Amino acid sequence: MEKKIKGRKKHSIVDTLGLLLGCHITTANKSDKQGAIEFLGMFYLPCIQKLWADQGYTGWDLERICADKGIAMEVVKRQEEGFKSHSRCSENGNCS
Repeated sequence: MEKKIKGRKKHSIVDTLGLLLGCHITTANKSDKQGAIEFLGMFYLPCIQKLWADQGYTGWDLERICADKGIAMEVVKRQEEGFKSHSRCSENGNCS
């Protein structure tokens, strides 16, 4: 979701390659969960098997709607660890 326009929220569904499958704009005073419920009710998405969402989309009613449509929903929790460098070099200095 992007916050470039005040007063609006954009809910998008993309595939695993990042290609846009659908987009829904709501007013900013609606919760993420309400926007997602509207979004799922508006579109026929038979290709969706799994949905990953951030913590703003948690809730029993949204999970139930996804289950009714045959979509497995998983809420991804934010990791507060920050940036970590993943070095490919071993302790003796050999880099792969």
